[in-house]
Amino acid sequence: MATKKNKEAQWPFPAGEVPKTAKAKKPTKKELEAQKLAEQEKLIQTLKFTPRTYRVSMWGYGGEYVMGTVSREIYDYFKANRLSLSDFAWDSDYAEAKEIPEDMWPFSPGSWYDCDNICHTNGVSMNAGHIQVDDENGNEVLNRELESLDGTDIGLSTEGEYYVEHNDGVVYFGRSNEKGTFFDAELPLTAPFDPEKLCISSDDIDGESIAYSITYDGEEIENYGASTDGKSSDFYFYVVEDNEIVESYNEPVSDYVNYWPEDYEQTKDFKFTKKNQPPVPGEYKCEWSPGFGTSYGSLEWTGDKWVEYEYDQPKEVTKVKTWSGLNWDTSDMKNKPKRKPRKPRTEVYPYPSQAVLKAQEA
Repeated sequence: MATKKNKEAQWPFPAGEVPKTAKAKKPTKKELEAQKLAEQEKLIQTLKFTPRTYRVSMWGYGGEYVMGTVSREIYDYFKANRLSLSDFAWDSDYAEAKEIPEDMWPFSPGSWYDCDNICHTNGVSMNAGHIQVDDENGNEVLNRELESLDGTDIGLSTEGEYYVEHNDGVVYFGRSNEKGTFFDAELPLTAPFDPEKLCISSDDIDGESIAYSITYDGEEIENYGASTDGKSSDFYFYVVEDNEIVESYNEPVSDYVNYWPEDYEQTKDFKFTKKNQPPVPGEYKCEWSPGFGTSYGSLEWTGDKWVEYEYDQPKEVTKVKTWSGLNWDTSDMKNKPKRKPRKPRTEVYPYPSQAVLKAQEA
């Protein structure tokens, strides 16, 4: 729904639009004359205006986002056979190489964007983008950070809200993180450009607002295309029960290298909420959104907030999605369980087997 915050009602009011809440104070003769002159000047400028074509663009960081549903059988098949969802998403030959039956395909191999029966959005992040308007000579007449907009001048409209947790079953989430120009269009005008006639449409994709369309004076501006470079991608299966993520899968865990938390028993991945907080302060494996895309790594839980360290200085981290840790009391290393024996495998993809690694070392 479009939002345009109302400025505080004050004189001079537009003709015929005196607010009911306005104080019953009649403007003076001098004020009425000033308003009349201002309206005449505006009309003169419109009549004198030479029709011209402006250029409107939105650029920054964003990407292509899709969300769709798949069967539980497909989820179980990928997990049981230790298949890489990322490789299936990008490599059109992966299914044939791994002999995956067609009825176990979440989408055609290499076409990760086709599983989109919940949503499909391509645009720039409202947290990391700009809107820019240039005149016919290429001179910049407007350049605003999207996150600075509050609806008081340039309008904002959230068209759809799509969250993984709102869909019980197995939900596929795919995203290609990109940088560049996501919206580029011409704007023919027969009157002076007015930024307050602009309105940006966006979708809320799992908490991230993605802008993809612009209207001017109520008319949609046709987007002639985008020019972006891919930076990274994320692909996940989520199992949702009663509007809560209870399980997820995207890549097989290596049997040879397990950097963190080594080979010891781990807790499951918990969705970070007020109820699901780490029981004790310490370092945990986390997934979080830094404003664009998704970051993975270790964060420190202080007991009431997450922090990471930059140049030995703590910096608070917000928008933490999931966390997991070691399934034992790490306050004393005496509690550390015995190392689990390694089981060599010969068919671990894409990691080499123990035998191959030993042969390379020989």
